Amino acid sequence: MLLTSPRSLYAAFDRFPTRKGASTHIARFAPCLFEHAGGGLLYAMGDTTLPVQQLERETWGEVEILRFSLPVENFLERVGAFGACLEHVLDEAGDGLSIAHFRDPWSGVPILSRPHRYATVFEVNALPSIELPHAYPGIAPRTLEKIRATEMFCLQHCDAIVTPSRTTRVLLESLGVPAAKITVVPNGAELIEPVPRPADAPRQYLIYFGAMQSWQGIDTLLRAFARLADLDDLQLVICGAHQSRDARRSERFAERLGLQSKILWRWELPMGELAPWIANAELSLAPLRECARNVTQGCAPLKILESMAAGVAVVASDLPPVRELISDGVEGRLIAADRPAELARAIRVLMAYPERRRAMGERGRERIAGEFSWQRSLQALRDVYQSIDPETRVGTRAETGVAENVRIQGPDRGGDGMFSTLKMLASLSPAERDTIASGQFAGDFTVEALLDQMRTLARFDASNDATRASLKKWLTFSVLATFASLWFMYMFGVVMAVLAVVALALAIYFGVTLSRLTKFDISNNFRDVALPFLTILKQDMEPHQTLSVRVDLRAPTHDKKRRGTPASSKRGVYTKIVDTTYHDDWFAGTARLADASILRWSVVDDLVESKRTKRSSSGKMKTKTRNYKRSTVAVSLSVSSKRYGVAGNAHAQGQKIAVQGGAKRRVIKLTRKIKTKSLDPMEPEVLIDSVASAYRNVVAPARSAA
Repeated sequence: MLLTSPRSLYAAFDRFPTRKGASTHIARFAPCLFEHAGGGLLYAMGDTTLPVQQLERETWGEVEILRFSLPVENFLERVGAFGACLEHVLDEAGDGLSIAHFRDPWSGVPILSRPHRYATVFEVNALPSIELPHAYPGIAPRTLEKIRATEMFCLQHCDAIVTPSRTTRVLLESLGVPAAKITVVPNGAELIEPVPRPADAPRQYLIYFGAMQSWQGIDTLLRAFARLADLDDLQLVICGAHQSRDARRSERFAERLGLQSKILWRWELPMGELAPWIANAELSLAPLRECARNVTQGCAPLKILESMAAGVAVVASDLPPVRELISDGVEGRLIAADRPAELARAIRVLMAYPERRRAMGERGRERIAGEFSWQRSLQALRDVYQSIDPETRVGTRAETGVAENVRIQGPDRGGDGMFSTLKMLASLSPAERDTIASGQFAGDFTVEALLDQMRTLARFDASNDATRASLKKWLTFSVLATFASLWFMYMFGVVMAVLAVVALALAIYFGVTLSRLTKFDISNNFRDVALPFLTILKQDMEPHQTLSVRVDLRAPTHDKKRRGTPASSKRGVYTKIVDTTYHDDWFAGTARLADASILRWSVVDDLVESKRTKRSSSGKMKTKTRNYKRSTVAVSLSVSSKRYGVAGNAHAQGQKIAVQGGAKRRVIKLTRKIKTKSLDPMEPEVLIDSVASAYRNVVAPARSAA
């Protein structure tokens, strides 16, 4: 029985707390969720040393923690029992949940498979179908297929996906997940200040800390360290997250290599005890294996970020997800995976040049402060919660499962909605009213200030749209009521006369209010395309950076956008065809991204409003209006020639791409045209995917042999 009535749920098939990276994630992300929702429930794995149920008041406020601790040995049976218990938790939580955040498909299926009103977030750090074959090599292919189907169910039916690595994002997109549904929320680290070395620490030592699974490359590390036996004063410290079967295997392997006297083993150290070991190491090592788990699926090793936060240079495997965190020769060294000789050589060279490794450590610390702080990552997560929370979001695209805080749809609430909209209109500042009246939203903004202003206008516009639709119905009804009252006035006399006057007064009031609100109408492009795009773009920008934005708020068929109405013509059965053309250059902007790239974009719509008149079979003349739209999306991405190279061939069908090279910067220009038979806003994914396509042409520059 639950001790609270949770407003949110964080579910994880991971033991909590431990020293593993998953536990660090939970300790950061769960409080962020609970703070947003105003309380919640953490459902995780436990063991005999941890309480099954507890209230956490000191650290997280009034939060309930429930642990699944049944001793089920078989993994798949444990998964099933964990999910069945979660079903009961959801039954008891009832309709009080507003957001459910889950880390794995075992939690996702119970959360997503039932009718629900809560929003859902799938945190994809790993996919079991990729990881399980490493832990259970004998797992049956048929079982893996079922697991993949479970993963796809969760990916398709959740409202939003967060992942710590761009490599993982690429994998998810290749599985058919819409790009707009995925937000990269990088792992973070807190800066570790200089601290005294542990009392039992060697004079000089290398450090490895974290999990001990096979994909971590511990065997490569031990083989490399065996090649450094001539460095008498150098020792290796291994701080394992858990004394597991893999850990015991590594200990036996170190003994076979004759390294037992040169390795210091420590297990499950809390961060307060681990930090001095990290901060006083000569180098930190992350020798990840080149396998599907690391290369295809992606990862974002906390050991790398925490080492950089301590100002310690890192030697790591040269894999795509690692390159997201470290630049070779800048914050550390990247060496070919699974090559003990190359790892040993890189360590030997850096040990010979202490000033070089100290400079790398300082640059790593600076990068953590600028790009990978937990504060920044948690703000990105808050933005995701804000965008899908049913109590704060303005609409959800149910057909794709993508929820955005800008898909605003005001409820049809009749008079109550009208007064609410009028109240919102009165609360707009003079500057906001002037912006709507001018029809142009333009200027230079910090990204947070920009989104705050846009959300205010978007919420008003959504309410305005819904209210005007409702007012049209009430206006029609009141006009009809006026005529009906006048018609029956001769039968019922004064009563009908009074009703006619009331109905007429209401018709006038509704008409005047409708006319007033129509003057403040904003094009749906603003809230259905521009705002979702800029909300996602925010994740790739520094908070203090400014961007230039121009959005035309006027309707696509505004008189000032008209380009011409040629003389009417005849065609086929149509006796009169009048085509009116419009040119709507409605969205453009420039932004400097966190990686120093410069992004420019524009969206231009060319429209044709075709009115066609023909004689029906009954002899009456009927006119129909057809709309045609061609949208041109242009994206320009300028990247540093030192930091990136350009492939120039990765683009989707229907896109044109051009690459310009230079000594300092390279520019990728991409153009895409979309034709539709509707004036409805295009999907924001079109613009988002165009930016993603431009980035797919960016590659790491080739490094010299030196």
